[in-house]
Amino acid sequence: MSKKHNGLLWRVLKIWGTCLGIAFCVLGAIAIKRGGVPVVTMYKEASRDGSKSRKDTFKAEQNTSVYDEDGNEIKEAKKEKDIS
Repeated sequence: MSKKHNGLLWRVLKIWGTCLGIAFCVLGAIAIKRGGVPVVTMYKEASRDGSKSRKDTFKAEQNTSVYDEDGNEIKEAKKEKDIS
């Protein structure tokens, strides 16, 4: 190949590389915006809510019932608030 053809090939490869680099940057920014920002927001909200919680906040106050496939109750648990 002559130098002229090598120079053309090199320019084409540089253009393709630049386009791919830009595309990856744009896709990365979109991924961060769509996935990363909501995760950070949820983390901040959970941290804020968790810091306001106390031990008694996590105790069950409702009954839990287990049913079979026919809808008959098999077991009822936690009839009173958790102790300890």
